[in-house]
Amino acid sequence: MAKHFFSYIAGAFSQAAKALGLIAACALAGFVLTLPLWRFATSLPSLYTALVLVFSGGYILYKIAAAVKKSTWKRTLCFVLRIVIIASGLTASIALVFAGARFIAIPVVIIIPVLCIICSRLLQDGQ
Repeated sequence: MAKHFFSYIAGAFSQAAKALGLIAACALAGFVLTLPLWRFATSLPSLYTALVLVFSGGYILYKIAAAVKKSTWKRTLCFVLRIVIIASGLTASIALVFAGARFIAIPVVIIIPVLCIICSRLLQDGQ
């Protein structure tokens, strides 16, 4: 009976030691990875921002290129048209708001999803 009790206690302490070791390793890894990035971001914020934007933009372009390779030309065209419709509609509505024509900007914002739906319906696959 005592043998089982001591093996249970030893196993519990072993599991606790492993958990504490894992917590310490995670904290150390976080510190080792975060400290240089923090120092870089605080000492050269403009360069850090530029590098983050370049890496983020590169990743986004990579994902877009991979998605375009997998899809059909109709889906790609529909996606590009949606981007153009949304960007131009938002640009027009912002320009109208800054020009003082707020009430004209409201229908422009309402027309954006309507044009996106029409674009997707016209370019549907299989019809």
